[in-house]
Amino acid sequence: MASNPRITIVIPVRGNDEKNEGYDIAGASLAAQTYQDFKLVVVPDQGKGAPWARNEGFKQCDTEFVLFSDNDISWKSHALDTMLAVLSRTPRAAYCYGRYQIGELIVGHHFFDPARLLCGNYISTMSLLRSADFHGFDESLKKFQDWDLWLTLLLKHQKRGVYCNDLIFTTEVKPGITWKGDLTAQEGLDIINQKHKLNLPEFSQDFVKS
Repeated sequence: MASNPRITIVIPVRGNDEKNEGYDIAGASLAAQTYQDFKLVVVPDQGKGAPWARNEGFKQCDTEFVLFSDNDISWKSHALDTMLAVLSRTPRAAYCYGRYQIGELIVGHHFFDPARLLCGNYISTMSLLRSADFHGFDESLKKFQDWDLWLTLLLKHQKRGVYCNDLIFTTEVKPGITWKGDLTAQEGLDIINQKHKLNLPEFSQDFVKS
């Protein structure tokens, strides 16, 4: 860890102890970053879910930027350098995101477009944010917490993101909040519709894979 880091990286893990679920994939790829001016905060979710753990981790953030990383993310070695450079060149942007590969699928290859964001999410949780612009994840949501974050920044705070136009990480398809859970995708969309006063049609995979 750098002595005066610019980035706090928060990694939520399942359970009551960070040893219960390792972060070998994310940890190894972060150790290989060309940019090393960051500190790492690992937060067990204590059964309260990743949004709670991310918010708890942010309480330890005293840096200019914050990055929330799932523990199974394999970051490209240039990812931090790339996102920080683009965000530094775009002072009016609140966050920087890139495209990523999940299984065989490339996701999120879109320049920032508010109209597109209002119709579906294309921005990963794994985006570099200015700490001053982060207002927390909505812990009451069971789906689409990342989309909700970007919508809240756009609609409530008039904050936009910027696309770094690069592949920044890979991950594997596995059961999780988006892919499986007690709440259906349509129910999750209905909640987003109501919260943000949208009028979106029935759910389709385009909402999360556009």
